[in-house]
Order: sequence, then C-alpha cells, then structure tokens
Amino acid sequence: MARNVALWSEQDWTHDRIERYFRRQNFRMSAGVWLQSDQALLVGAIAIWQGRGKYIGLKHVEFAELSLSDGLTNGLTKLFSNENPHLNEWQSVASDLVEHQAVLIGQLQRKAGKFVDRIVAVALDGPPLIRRDFDGRVEHLGYFDPVKLAEKTGANIVDAISERDIAAGGNGEALHALPCWLLFSEREKKEHCGSLLILRREQMELLWLPASDGADDVVPDVRLEKTDSNQPLSQQIESFLKSVSPTGHADEAILLGFSAADVVKWNSSLAGHVLLLGEIVARPDIPSVANLDALVAAMWGILFADQMPGNLPDLTGASSQRVLGRIAPGRPFAWRTLVQNMSDGTAPTMRLRDVI
Repeated sequence: MARNVALWSEQDWTHDRIERYFRRQNFRMSAGVWLQSDQALLVGAIAIWQGRGKYIGLKHVEFAELSLSDGLTNGLTKLFSNENPHLNEWQSVASDLVEHQAVLIGQLQRKAGKFVDRIVAVALDGPPLIRRDFDGRVEHLGYFDPVKLAEKTGANIVDAISERDIAAGGNGEALHALPCWLLFSEREKKEHCGSLLILRREQMELLWLPASDGADDVVPDVRLEKTDSNQPLSQQIESFLKSVSPTGHADEAILLGFSAADVVKWNSSLAGHVLLLGEIVARPDIPSVANLDALVAAMWGILFADQMPGNLPDLTGASSQRVLGRIAPGRPFAWRTLVQNMSDGTAPTMRLRDVI
C-alpha cells in the first residue's frame, strides 16, 4: 500500500517540518499553482521530493489558497466563454492574473523559509482555454504570462503543459494520469496488483494505477474512465476493474475529495456488493481534488527538471511521450540552481522509437 507522505501534529510548524527534512538529506522542492475551473480561486502547493524521474517520491506537501478579485473572475469567465477572445482581453486578464499568482507564490516561498533557494521550479496549470482558428481547428490558448511572473517572483516558471502534448498530436487531456501513478501506485512490490484511484470531480473519475517496482522501461498502463451518473457507481467500478486488472480486483481504493463519512459509507456499501476491492482509504494529507491538481502542477516542475516525459500517449493520443512544459528563467541564482539540478541527474531511459 502506498504510504509516502508523513503527517505531523498541528503544533508542528511548516518551517520546522521543512528544516527537519533538509537537515537530514538533500531533498528538492518544487511548487505548483492551479486555477480552479470556476475561475474564482488559485490553489498552490509546495512539495518536498526524494529521488528523480520515475523513482520520484513525495515526502511532504503544504497547500495555500488565494481568492481572485471579482473583476478578474469576471474577466476569466468572459474569456473562457468566448471561442475567439480578442487579444486585448487576453492581455488584460493575463496581466491581472500575474499579480494574483505572484502573491500566492510569495506565500509558498515563505513556507520554504531559509530553504527557498531549493525550489527548483514553479509550474502553472489550469483548465484549458479553447479557441478555433480560421480553419475551424481547435487550439488551446495559454492565458498565463510566465515571463512577467518570473520577473516578479524570481522563480523559474514552467507553463504550457498541455500545449506540449497537443503539439505531439495529443488532446492535452488526462495529463494528471502519470503524476497520479507516481504519487499513489505501489512502487515497491511488483507482485501487488494495483490501486484504484477515485476522484470526486463534477464527473467522477476512475484511475487504474498498476503496481510497479520502478524498474520497468515501459510506460505504465494507467487507465482512466469517467463515470456515468445515470448508472450505479458500484457496477461501473466492478466493470472497470474487470477490464483493467489482471485479477479483476484492486489492492486498495484511494478516495480523493470525499469526507470521512463518505469513506465509511463506501466501505459498508461496496465491501458486501463488490468483492473486488481491498482496503478503502482516504488521503487526509490531500484534502481535495483541487489540492491534488496543485500538487500535480508542482510535480510538473520537478519532472521538467528531471527531463521526465509526462504524457501517456494511450490516453492523450499523442504520437509519443514528451517532456511537458516550457521554462521562463527566474533570477540568475534560481536559473543556475535549475541548470545544475538538470546536469546532476541522469535522463530516464526510453525506447528508441520514443526518443526520435
């Protein structure tokens, strides 16, 4: 069972927790900022990582939130509702969004305390902004301004996560699948079957996370399915597991976005009806799906530094795996830190057809 996030008592402050880790080993940090789909809230995460690439492990994470002004929320809502937004509208919204993102990144940097220089990168992500070109083709339009944000915060800023997958022929969707596998799958005992991750979004998601000892050269066969609200959920879970699991069951079901009472209900309702699930657990260290999205954004920053491809072509339709994102260098020391970090690591092995 995956358990790689330590929890501490409420009396233990953020600075003490982070300092405790960095006194013992040379861990790395990254941060992520996620724009919620309602365009009213920014959610940030700062994470401590151990290992590199596909051997990455989360050691600790802290979250922060910042509400957007009514004017910015209205501007984003208008931008998202218009299939062909005007350039001036985009520039105005991007400029206002930078100010809010800078405030939230400042909060995350303060959580790092004297180890703020260990933050390798800050990654930005959010719901896609879609427009159509003159031929009617769908494009994803970025609404961040990473260069201005890098100047304001001094941090290395990674953005254009989905755009990189789209450039490789993908749809830019389901990109959280591989980060979820890195975060939640059983990574030590390959004889385990796998885990079922259930995300409570507007449309509930089921993710199959196969177990692995980390020595595989092949891309993990992560599967994702969105549920139908008109069908019994237990039947959909049973059908999903039969289609993805070699044994027709999961070693555990991980619930995100559910209350403790929900977990009790799930245990009582599913245990007797579906003999496919092992233990049903929640993750109190990641209280909501929005927190998970911010943590996944933070992972994009560290995977970029590790030159680790982040998309799964079987899910996105891309021609091959790609390192996701583009970088806007921060201040000279932050940029040197990232370059040094990239040169210290060894890029993950890939099949020849994926390298080309």
